[in-house]
Amino acid sequence: MKDDRAETRIFGEPFEGNWWLETEKNLPSLNRLLSIILYSDTTTFDGLGKSSGYPVFLTLGNIPNHVRNLLEAKILLGFLPKVQDTGIKTTESF
Repeated sequence: MKDDRAETRIFGEPFEGNWWLETEKNLPSLNRLLSIILYSDTTTFDGLGKSSGYPVFLTLGNIPNHVRNLLEAKILLGFLPKVQDTGIKTTESF
C-alpha cells in the first residue's frame, strides 16, 4: 500500500515487500517463492499447568496473516524436549 502524501510504503505481508517482488520477477516462468515459517512456544498440556512442552508448528508466509493464524493453516511437526538446568557450571564461561 502506498500513501502518496507521505511517500511512505507500508507493508503488512512478507509477499508485499520489495525483495519478494523483485526476486519473483527474476524466477523462471511458473516458479514462485515459498516462505516456510517454523515457530515454537511453550504450552501447558494439562489444566493445572503442571505439564508443559514446546510444540513446533509450520505455516506458510505466502498466505495472508488473517488466514495464516487460523488453526487450519498450521501443522504440528512435533515437540522440542524440555531441557532441565542442573545448576552446575562445567566451565567458568558457561
